[in-house]
Amino acid sequence: MSKLIFHAISLATTPKQILSVNPNRISALIKSNGSVAVYLHDTSGVTSSNGFPLAQGDALDLAAPDGLWAVAASASADLRIIEEVLS
Repeated sequence: MSKLIFHAISLATTPKQILSVNPNRISALIKSNGSVAVYLHDTSGVTSSNGFPLAQGDALDLAAPDGLWAVAASASADLRIIEEVLS
């Protein structure tokens, strides 16, 4: 059996952990809901140079059991996440 967990996350230009380590995570749908790009990486050293870009309106579906970090390209960004985890 699984359950859904919903997140609304505000990002700035300082890296922030958006998904904690969770081996029970089946998937996470991440949507860029703001007006600036965000960058994703599996470490806290995420930057615009090494992160995976997620433009305004883009979405990405992945498991990321080891967690995920993000940073905004500029100013502030808005992410929405739906996690499916084993309950």
